[in-house]
Amino acid sequence: MVPAFAHAASAQLTLGGTVSSACTIGGTSSTLSLGDVTGGKSGSVGSVTVTCNLADTGPTISLSSGNSGLKRDGGTDLIGYTISWPIAGTSSFNSVSAGTGSVSAQLAAVAPGTARSANLTLAVSAGATNGKVAGTYRDVITISISP
Repeated sequence: MVPAFAHAASAQLTLGGTVSSACTIGGTSSTLSLGDVTGGKSGSVGSVTVTCNLADTGPTISLSSGNSGLKRDGGTDLIGYTISWPIAGTSSFNSVSAGTGSVSAQLAAVAPGTARSANLTLAVSAGATNGKVAGTYRDVITISISP
């Protein structure tokens, strides 16, 4: 009987998978009352934190004004204001004004999972209320992030 020789054999198995891009916004939802804005006023809305797992680019962050400015309750009068959000790696958000409505900026890429945070500040400049009807003015700011 002739002995059987075993031949070595091998096979390759290729594995693959994906990790979806994800970004989150955290912070305190708050209401800011500026009081009488006739002579100009500013106040901090609070800290907002952005975290993403993107490798090569940063996300786009958008701020939208629900009323395109501070809108008088029961009326159409608008008072423009500016938003400042000095989050590291973004251009400044300083252009929400009556009739504009929204601004966006690109956040610079950072190590995935790195959180960036800053205080969101709203300001009404002196003179912005000239010729405006007395009343309560409101707006809702929505912050969005997209990879």
